[in-house]
Amino acid sequence: MRNNPVSTSLPRELYIELINDHIERYGDGIGSHTLDLTSYHEAGHILLAHILGCKPGPTKIWSESRHVWCGYTWYKSQGELHTINSPEKYIIEIMISCAGWVAEGVLGNFIDEGSSIDEKIRVTELSCSLAKYNEWNPEVIVFLCTYSVSNLLTQYRSECLKLAENIRIRKKVRRQEINFLFDKIPVDLSKKQASFLIKKIKEGA
Repeated sequence: MRNNPVSTSLPRELYIELINDHIERYGDGIGSHTLDLTSYHEAGHILLAHILGCKPGPTKIWSESRHVWCGYTWYKSQGELHTINSPEKYIIEIMISCAGWVAEGVLGNFIDEGSSIDEKIRVTELSCSLAKYNEWNPEVIVFLCTYSVSNLLTQYRSECLKLAENIRIRKKVRRQEINFLFDKIPVDLSKKQASFLIKKIKEGA
């Protein structure tokens, strides 16, 4: 769910500076670095939503400008921040939300602390809300969730790369295609995964 549009209403000098900074960090678009990263990012969301039983798809990516690619993946959400009613559902939402930027590192060997700000804010809000009501440490929650997501992405890296390539070429993917590509990956490990992480979070809280 990458979304980094650059506003053309900015002063020309600042706009050029932002574009040059974006090219330096992501590539110029022609070399497909931005496109690759967006494909990896969405593939990460899809894998975690699939494993956690949240029925991902459809997914689409598009070009906002020559240098900026964006993406969106639909999945069955556990609810909004103030409507989630169990620790397990919080964990599921946190894992799916952080899967995009973690996938950029696992699949593309790319780490940028400035990327995916909107998703990082959501993960922070979710982890702080979960921690508040259970007297847990929010930093422990985020660390264990991202660590677990990284392990899952590494375990199914080849399948994710195939999916990312599909997204990169066709710019979209349907749920049926996701199910076909991930047919050998377990579905709905949400209870097992969430229960394990909650146990670890309590130990580290």
